Amino acid sequence: MHPTPTRWHREPMAWLVWGLPAAVVVAGFATLAIAIRAGGSDATADPVQRMAQVQTTDIEADRVAAARGLAASLRIHGDQLELQLLGSASEQALTLRLSHPARAEDDRELSLRREGDRWTGRVALPNSAHWQVSLVPDDRSWRLDGELDASTGLAILKPRFGDG
Repeated sequence: MHPTPTRWHREPMAWLVWGLPAAVVVAGFATLAIAIRAGGSDATADPVQRMAQVQTTDIEADRVAAARGLAASLRIHGDQLELQLLGSASEQALTLRLSHPARAEDDRELSLRREGDRWTGRVALPNSAHWQVSLVPDDRSWRLDGELDASTGLAILKPRFGDG
């Protein structure tokens, strides 16, 4: 009445002892591959300073925009982009940055030209995301930010921070 020995690969306990650690190693390499492919890009395009555990950015451009009373409305219809700027701005050209929330390769930067009391440009966006929008003049002295819902094509841009 001796039990017949079974081969190790037919033993369920052997699969638990060796299989689970092997699966963890494979998952670790898959996670490493995903992290390497994603790159080291930050979530913000602003220059950032890091000191120990603190991360800071320059908000002077936002304060200048707030002091000048700047705000803007952005409308995209098809591939036509129209921007109406409120407040005192004499710039002839503006730069509009559209940042995709998940895919940096889809980010776009456009030069807008003044036509009377508005600025215009052309852009083709997929209707799949809420885009982060940043508007700056060529000298980058002020900045307005907002969020564009590509399905409606509308955005309100304003300074991130006020005077206080």
